Amino acid sequence: MIVRRVECFVVPPGWIFVRLETASGLEGWGEAGVQTRASTVRAAVGELGQLLIGRDARRIEDNWQLMSRAGFYAMGPLFGAAVAALDIALWDVVARDLGVPVHSLLGGAVRDRVPAYCWIGETDDPEPADLAMHAKQKIGEGFWGVKMTPAPMEPYPTTVAVRRIGDQARAVRAAIGDTARFAIDLHGACSPMSAAMVVDEVATAAPLFIEEPLRPEHSHQYAAFAARSSVPIACGERAFHRRDFVDIVGSGVRVAQPDVAIAHGISETRRIASMCDLYGVAMAPHCAVGPIALAATLHLAASLPNLMVMEQDADCFADRFAEYVDDPSIFAVSDGCIELPSTVGLGVQPSEKRIRAADREGRPHFTPPLLRHPDGSVADW
Repeated sequence: MIVRRVECFVVPPGWIFVRLETASGLEGWGEAGVQTRASTVRAAVGELGQLLIGRDARRIEDNWQLMSRAGFYAMGPLFGAAVAALDIALWDVVARDLGVPVHSLLGGAVRDRVPAYCWIGETDDPEPADLAMHAKQKIGEGFWGVKMTPAPMEPYPTTVAVRRIGDQARAVRAAIGDTARFAIDLHGACSPMSAAMVVDEVATAAPLFIEEPLRPEHSHQYAAFAARSSVPIACGERAFHRRDFVDIVGSGVRVAQPDVAIAHGISETRRIASMCDLYGVAMAPHCAVGPIALAATLHLAASLPNLMVMEQDADCFADRFAEYVDDPSIFAVSDGCIELPSTVGLGVQPSEKRIRAADREGRPHFTPPLLRHPDGSVADW
């Protein structure tokens, strides 16, 4: 099963799709993350894709090693995203060739359904009452849990600013009760000092976890957080190789969040999950891009013994999903879970015609906001 063509498409809202074709005409699809650098990732896919031309798609691990290690300079999130898209496409095309779902190639599913959570909060600083209402609505729709992004945080915040986040968290807890789950995503926007203040403030709301209270380069400080707070720490969406998780799993982090579309694909994310399992760290895979990455995450999650829950965004991008894949209903959530796909490959069929058309149109893509603190200094998003 020889690879003869690799193509990359960038479509609104910045999703990066990869199509791999074999000499027999069989296709496999993948998706890369880091949509904020779509043009750069596309260039990397083009370079790495050339390494696969003429090679046997069934040699997934050998192809992964070639892409990840060739060229002397490697690693990094942009590189990891490019490898991820091609790796996902290889798993898809091999599973299609064998007539089986991808999860059957990953040792088989260890569960019949995959728990999934959704996001809440549609503004930069939602009112506590609005967050509470949104959380109650999503729990009522059947999601396993919800995740909120609170008010923006200054590096050296006032007591009022910290209390604002606590008010938001407590409002959500009051709305959904003690039998439902919610998490808090700080987006790595805090300084170590402000993060400690926020973690203490929200503890009474008993969140399931606090995601990325610190930037990745400050992850060595998580051990101190774990020692001083009962709130579990989650991180990993901006870690892109198992080497990045060596420090994470030994620092007291209780929930790992690798993104299959950034962390070098299904092949590497499986290894990350195994390492986390050894340390008793739960997996909550990150997924905030398009339907192909979500499908890959779903199959991977089904095969992980240490899965807690997976992130999904199908409810936020329902119209976009319908634009690019023929049947997005496979991502429907019921009783907190997504049913395991039984169809071949990733279980989604991208619309090549619509994807090509969207790529040719060159419509504006997602660009991250450029934020500044009140004093004019650059802020993290």
